[in-house]
Amino acid sequence: MTKRDKKELFCGPSSPAFHGYLVMFFAAWVCGFILELCLFLRPGPYGQPYVLDIWHYLPHAIFYMTFGLALIACPWMIAQFFFKTSEKRPIHTRIAQTACAILLALSLLYQHIDNEVLRFCSMHITPDFLRTYVLSQGVPQSLWNLLAEDAGGANVSLILLGVPVLFLLFWFILGVRIPRPRWEKRLVQWGITGVLCIAFVGLPFLFRTSLFGSKNRQAKVAPPAVLIANAISSWNNTHEFPDDMPQRLAAVHAELAARHDGWTYPDPAHPFYREYAGECPKPDKPYNVILIALESFRAYSIDFLNPAQTLDTTPFIKSLAMDPHSAYWTRYYTNGHPTIGGFMALHTSLLPHSSRTVAKAFTHTRLDSFVSVAQRHGYETIFLGASDPDWDNQRPWLVQWYDHILFDRNLEALGDRSVLQNAADFLKTKRNPDKPFVFTTLLISNHMPFHVLEEDLRLTQSTALPEAIFNTMHYDDDAVREFVTSIQNEPWYKDTILIVTADHGLDLGDQGESPDYNNLRPTATWIPLVIHVPEGFSRLQAGPHDRLASHIDLGPTVMDMLGFCDANAFMGYSLLRDPSSTPMAFKENRAMIYTPEGAAYILEDDKAMLFAPDDIRAEHDIADQNPALAQKLTSRARNLSLVVDYVYQNGLFYPNAPVAP
Repeated sequence: MTKRDKKELFCGPSSPAFHGYLVMFFAAWVCGFILELCLFLRPGPYGQPYVLDIWHYLPHAIFYMTFGLALIACPWMIAQFFFKTSEKRPIHTRIAQTACAILLALSLLYQHIDNEVLRFCSMHITPDFLRTYVLSQGVPQSLWNLLAEDAGGANVSLILLGVPVLFLLFWFILGVRIPRPRWEKRLVQWGITGVLCIAFVGLPFLFRTSLFGSKNRQAKVAPPAVLIANAISSWNNTHEFPDDMPQRLAAVHAELAARHDGWTYPDPAHPFYREYAGECPKPDKPYNVILIALESFRAYSIDFLNPAQTLDTTPFIKSLAMDPHSAYWTRYYTNGHPTIGGFMALHTSLLPHSSRTVAKAFTHTRLDSFVSVAQRHGYETIFLGASDPDWDNQRPWLVQWYDHILFDRNLEALGDRSVLQNAADFLKTKRNPDKPFVFTTLLISNHMPFHVLEEDLRLTQSTALPEAIFNTMHYDDDAVREFVTSIQNEPWYKDTILIVTADHGLDLGDQGESPDYNNLRPTATWIPLVIHVPEGFSRLQAGPHDRLASHIDLGPTVMDMLGFCDANAFMGYSLLRDPSSTPMAFKENRAMIYTPEGAAYILEDDKAMLFAPDDIRAEHDIADQNPALAQKLTSRARNLSLVVDYVYQNGLFYPNAPVAP
């Protein structure tokens, strides 16, 4: 071979070296595609589908798998355009290609292992996973046993580990023998490289929150390159707890034990765990429960809760609240934001972690729900989602708490009216008539940017967000009215407790700032709560309640109404009897706390805004006038947040069973 032939074969922008990287990338992509198909098309390890709507996830997963491989291959491909010709270049090229192939194989291996961890544990290979399953207790034997019992194929998870090996064998045996076609010239190579860089590297970064879904939801299909970067970042930002955490836990435990409200707190190491020592009040019959949580339904935009609003946005919910058999709360708040935060607080009656999404980071932790308590008492439990419960990792929790999980993407597109019509149909014809039930639905139509679904229900022509939300709230109000009307003649309705609330509120820039998803002021946390009880239910005081309350109080309230006093680790209290509650919300190291003395909104640097007790819309910051109270509320919120984070990260909610199987 002449020197010129060697230069042509191994060097320059039109060389076979570039072609080799292209073949290598395509082979890795085929292997990654097979792994993604095996993840989404196989049933989950326990026989249920991995996701409820496969075709909504699979294209995203394939795109992000390509993204991860492109992050590895593109730098090597680009480098070929800058190599100079040299007789010694072949061995260097071979070494570089071998390194690239090994990196791609490792990426495929990580992708598969992470996929299987998602199937079995509903979480990625994160520091939280490693601390729980590897560093602290080792991989549980039960997980090894499940590999052989996997409904997706006995030991298929292990067999698929061979896919990255097949990729390497292909490349080292066959890949180098695939000739470069004559048409693959310099311009074509530049074009291929440009398409890969723009489509599979640039776009995911450029459109990370708008084109492919929110950052939180993209985690469901994140590629290894992103997962590793996030894991390193998470590991380096591990929550540092002070040395006096045992004393802080003991102080919280002592404060709770001093309440003398019938609950005892027997274990200082699990400060929130409680057992009921009094006589548990029992209802005269088993009541059903229907809980409707409306998307972004903020009290700020409801006239009977916020006197500053003059538009009658929710006439039906207002009529329900004013019914002589209903009670409603004028100072009721969510503890979590966005939807997944409200969902978890509503179900678990626990305050959120200050910086982590509980539904994703702590799937290994046992978190009970008022729904699962009812299930243990013989109730049929039903969840109907208006949006995909796999997006925000709700389904691993729903599987633990509910007998039925219902979702239809076609109904999501049609709107909440169709979702509630489906709910009415299920309750009328498909539920078990021999059991009382708890039915929960989370609606979605009142979601930004508030598109009008039915023109005859439009209240305003304005497209500004603080006004546009009136249209979708009015639509949802009418959908709820139709739902209640359609079931109120059913024989079981006379024994049904109806609860209407929201997952969270929403900051729409009402107070002169740009909309902010991390804002925890009343625009984002103040929400409605209406409880309508059957005739003859005497334990609920009808009419308005001005006491402070929040989502973590709703679960204990439902349990109290149904006559359940099971031991639990709930942080809230029954609204039927306990007069004291301190609503708090945490997100991204911000906090909001509401007390009879006033409310404080605390930013990341502990700078606090303070609002008077009667300033329910938090319009006038008085922190400069009362710095001592601002500091007191800041310290209270930060201390409890620190304790809650510590309990989450150490699995200290329930004794003897901190980890769910």
